[in-house]
Amino acid sequence: MGETERTLAALWPDGIVGEDGMLGVDDVLIWVGDLDGDGKPDFVIRPQARPDYLDLTLFLSTRLEVGKPWHPAARFYYWDPRNAGC
Repeated sequence: MGETERTLAALWPDGIVGEDGMLGVDDVLIWVGDLDGDGKPDFVIRPQARPDYLDLTLFLSTRLEVGKPWHPAARFYYWDPRNAGC
C-alpha cells in the first residue's frame, strides 16, 4: 500500500507451494476491494497450509498504522467436525 509493506500471513513448514495438499498462492488471496470506503485496498485472505478447513481473515486499510503490525479486523474459522484432521 504505497510504500508501506505488511506481512499478512506466514505459513509453515514450506510456505505456499500448491502441492502435497497445501493451498496454492491463488487460493490465499480471496478478495481485494475497498470495503471501508477510504479509497485504499482491503483484503480477505485464507492464511492456511491445508485445504481441508476454512480460515478467512479480513484486513481493513483504516486499521493500518505506520510502524505497527497490521492486525485483522475480523476472522472466520471453520473445521468440519466430521474431519479428524489426520
